[in-house]
Amino acid sequence: MRKSHLIALFILFIAVTVLIVSQAFTGPESEEILNVPSKGPATATPTATAPAATATPTEAPAPTQGIVARPDVDYTQFYNLSSQYHTAWSSTTMETMDVIKDTTCFYTKADNQGLDLYLTFTLEWPHKEAEILDVLKSHGAKATFFVSTTYLQNNPQTGKTILKRIIEEGHVLGVRGNFATATITPEKFCDELWAMEEIYQELTDHTQRMTYFRPSPDKISQRDIAIAEAMGYKVALWSGTFGGTSAVLLKDMGENMADGKIFALDTSDSVYTALTSFIPQAAGQGCSFKTLDQ
Repeated sequence: MRKSHLIALFILFIAVTVLIVSQAFTGPESEEILNVPSKGPATATPTATAPAATATPTEAPAPTQGIVARPDVDYTQFYNLSSQYHTAWSSTTMETMDVIKDTTCFYTKADNQGLDLYLTFTLEWPHKEAEILDVLKSHGAKATFFVSTTYLQNNPQTGKTILKRIIEEGHVLGVRGNFATATITPEKFCDELWAMEEIYQELTDHTQRMTYFRPSPDKISQRDIAIAEAMGYKVALWSGTFGGTSAVLLKDMGENMADGKIFALDTSDSVYTALTSFIPQAAGQGCSFKTLDQ
């Protein structure tokens, strides 16, 4: 091979080598490779999700946040309503039915979906509340308690403890209208209701409020219902009231078991004794004990 040919091949080899090297530095990945040093350390440009300890602090709600406000009620709307009392319950008289129609009043919660009973208790004088709560807890039963304004007056030492326990154990607390509603002004009526609501707020750290009102024993009036509803309550009556000895109570409650029945009870010794037998017996027959909220 001539020397000139060798020189030509050498030049061609050099040219090809230069072309290959230049392609390597201008190919698809060359920009990344050449620019890596200029980007600096990987942490120089923080990501959008990088944590910022104080950017959005999470604060606990203030103790008064969301406290339920007293409803703004126009008292003049009650002046022309009848304050005449009618038998609140135990028999469905036409007169009583006429008073409670088109209102929130209810005396049963039957839905024909099972055997649900609703035990309700009046808290006025201190008796066997703690023991009744023990019985309910031991059987997983729930109930609704209606507290009167006199309960804490008659039971100042342990009354609030009982009310707090009622709430903490999953029962419902409502207002008992034991005051003389027929002889007081609408303003005073609302004051009495809200006094109990404020106590409820003191006992809880949430924004819920009591939602049930039960009138004075066996009495109800058109005005009472309207005032209670304006203050944000539903009026809870009952399907049956029970009294007497524990043996009589046990018999009567057993004979009146039906879906949706609302039993009105006190917290006496005889009621407590009857419940120790009635609750497990009824549960054994498929009965569930619920609050009025359930």
